[in-house]
Amino acid sequence: MYIFNLFNILIKYLLILIPLVFINLKHGVNLIIFITFIGSLWYYLINYKSKINNIKLSFEHKMTILVLASPVLAIGISQHFRQNFYPNNWDAPIRMLLCIPIFVAISHGWLIKKNKESIIEAWLKWTIPCSLLISLVIRIYFPATNWGNYKTTYFVDPLTFCSYTLLFTFLSIIGLLSFYKKNIFLYKYLIISAIITGFYLSSSSGARTGWLNFPFFIFFWWYFQLNTLRLRERFIAIFSLIATLIIILFINNGMIDKIRLGVDQLINYQFNSINEDTSVAMRLSFYRMGISYFFERPISGWGDLSWMSEMNKAQFMSYATEGTRIAPRHGFHNEIITSSVRSGIWGLFSILLFFVFISLNAFKDMKLYMTDERLKLISLSLLVIIVHLFFAGLTTEILNLTFLSSFIGITIALFIGEKLYIKNNLNSTN
Repeated sequence: MYIFNLFNILIKYLLILIPLVFINLKHGVNLIIFITFIGSLWYYLINYKSKINNIKLSFEHKMTILVLASPVLAIGISQHFRQNFYPNNWDAPIRMLLCIPIFVAISHGWLIKKNKESIIEAWLKWTIPCSLLISLVIRIYFPATNWGNYKTTYFVDPLTFCSYTLLFTFLSIIGLLSFYKKNIFLYKYLIISAIITGFYLSSSSGARTGWLNFPFFIFFWWYFQLNTLRLRERFIAIFSLIATLIIILFINNGMIDKIRLGVDQLINYQFNSINEDTSVAMRLSFYRMGISYFFERPISGWGDLSWMSEMNKAQFMSYATEGTRIAPRHGFHNEIITSSVRSGIWGLFSILLFFVFISLNAFKDMKLYMTDERLKLISLSLLVIIVHLFFAGLTTEILNLTFLSSFIGITIALFIGEKLYIKNNLNSTN
């Protein structure tokens, strides 16, 4: 039992460190997921008589399990209909499947103590802000060398880097306001520095992924967190945030140029004639082709590449160059369309369930924020995360790589798991 307790302490600190290693240490998240998965199984084994027989799975438990399992189910069902087993498709979804026992264990009190700082609180208070500062160092000394003018860390694609540094910045802002009065000035200086660094990292990456979420974050922040402040303080907070961002964007005007270029490309897109191979035009063509592929094989899907046999149809050749028609072999740059083409309606159901259930789950518990501050913090953060992933998923795949699936899977397991544990404790004390 002593060794088991030490192992649990190790796992808790490894989970706390996940945001630090996520985009800074290759294979770091995958390794932590495997260790935590083993720990959760050990937890069930040690507590078999006292815990397992008493574990009750609520509707929220079952739906979360379905969300984590649905990517594997979608691939399995579609491959069954195609009679084509392709093991590479299973790699990333299995990472989310491994998070199921972790989620159930955490929701029943594993690694959580009532009066101790939880893993999510540690993420928002320390780890996520520090990860932004570390990412700056890693990007300077260990930059990627295969992305041209894009700036990212040595193993992360620039779209992912742009998206997650921005997301971590939003979460750092939420954490700063939550823990502002409880910490010394040095802490506040550190977090503000991390927020400025996060905006700089994302805006200077050369990508735009996730920035559509900014106005939604402002709305959620204003409505759900700043509402505890006086109106004057709320306006000062919003003005300070927007002013800081504007200054960063004008000092490093690459993001502004990218937005202008994107708007021009969108306006100039042709629906009935050949388009140039620009970023926006290619994406729009990807989406049109992907929707067509989906309706051709809605039940079985196409897998990764079998759709290429149909890519030279006259319909596609009327608006897309050969380069554009071939390019989706690396993905359709949209999570919903990529999943739908690969696995048909099963893939579509899987990704829609992911977005819809988690959004509703976060919204549902926001009404309880007056009851428990931790519940408010987790629900608001989860809402910001899932809305951000939705907007990022409109222009790139968010679950296609193992380290992305691992991080998203463990994020769902931790946030909803801790939230369920807190709610159960609230219900037991009422």
